[in-house]
Amino acid sequence: MKQPTDMERCAVDTIRMLAIDAVHKTKSGHPDWVSGAIRLSVMRIEFGGHIEKPVE
Repeated sequence: MKQPTDMERCAVDTIRMLAIDAVHKTKSGHPDWVSGAIRLSVMRIEFGGHIEKPVE
């Protein structure tokens, strides 16, 4: 897995903080959920591709 650049890390941290601020401002939701969801999204992008729907 490649290491994120300083700019990528800064972008993710900025989005994380803005999302947490939005949760606090609306007084709805939990800030840890937002922070974790952003990290999962970044991991998905880092590993590339997409999650395929299971075959039925």
